[in-house]
Amino acid sequence: TSTHLFHGFFGQRKAVHFLCRIANGSLKLGKPFPHTLLTGGSGLGKTYLSKALAMELDTGFYPFACSRSTTPLELGLAAREWESHAVVFLDEVHGLRPHMQEMFYRVMINGKVPNVIDGAEDKRPKLDGERSIPPVTIIGATDRPGDLRNAFLKRFDHQVSLQPYRISEMIEIVRHAATKERLVLKPQAARFLAERCR
Repeated sequence: TSTHLFHGFFGQRKAVHFLCRIANGSLKLGKPFPHTLLTGGSGLGKTYLSKALAMELDTGFYPFACSRSTTPLELGLAAREWESHAVVFLDEVHGLRPHMQEMFYRVMINGKVPNVIDGAEDKRPKLDGERSIPPVTIIGATDRPGDLRNAFLKRFDHQVSLQPYRISEMIEIVRHAATKERLVLKPQAARFLAERCR
């Protein structure tokens, strides 16, 4: 049987079914998708699935790389781009320091971000309090949910765990990638690649 295809995303049927159901409800009510945390090891498709979700919601997708060095200024600058109901994807969200987790907590609960003003003399942007933004959806991705502060973790309405792919799913992913590149793979070659890509 064919693996479920969700805007170019293969596999993770349980997660996709759950996200689709919530997405349909959000669209009917005209509300942003609830803040959601995707957990699972690297290579399971957290980024691609988030992009597919944004497509399903017909909204913008804004990736934000998180690390120990992430600053309030970076958050304030990034938020200038976000439109109402957009999906803001926090990659490696566990990398945020506690004070930055608190800032994203304020985004999620109050719709507040650091206000950035353009500098005059040195032309460097500076922070000046907070400002309100339209409601957005925060999708966090991590393989270490235990590193998130409890107050931040609780702000995610849903936690969705992605599972390792079965070989049959990996074979279909390899075949799909080969088709996009206009390559023809024998079944043995597709399995060979699938077993090693897994």
